[in-house]
Amino acid sequence: MVQVRYCKNSEIANALSGTFQRSYLFIQKIKQMQEKGNKSRIDLSEEYKEYIAVYTTEYDDSYLIETIVSEDVSVMRDDV
Repeated sequence: MVQVRYCKNSEIANALSGTFQRSYLFIQKIKQMQEKGNKSRIDLSEEYKEYIAVYTTEYDDSYLIETIVSEDVSVMRDDV
């Protein structure tokens, strides 16, 4: 299991929100509509789901990370 932890305003947080814009904007919109302090889980519908694929490498503690954004998912669905 790999867990990536980061601060809210860190470089990685900014990079992830920029990469996964569709799901990030959807989550932000839902959070704005919720009561203040509500920490309930936000489930994404299929059209907003985006992914990070993590692959092992031949090197210990080194991984290859690939992003799969909503446009990629749409293209894959059309091809299938």
